[in-house]
Amino acid sequence: MNGGQALKPLRVLLGRGFGDDAFFLLRELRRGGYEPEYLRVDTLTAATDALLNRQWDLLISDYNLPASTPSTCSSWCASSTSTYPS
Repeated sequence: MNGGQALKPLRVLLGRGFGDDAFFLLRELRRGGYEPEYLRVDTLTAATDALLNRQWDLLISDYNLPASTPSTCSSWCASSTSTYPS
């Protein structure tokens, strides 16, 4: 619980391919003082929908979404209404 201090909320969008690693990633975020609210997406359509309908603080993907490439993943970040570094 980070020394009794309140955890900072962090909205995390996780792309496909993390499996059990998502547990460890979320645990490390908590250890770092964050309380992650997360969504895992398995398709480019689901990722696009999540980007268009919610605000995210952190996007993590390994480019393994079906029908996607590194450039399409960058494109869906760039085309969202928010600003994300690519």
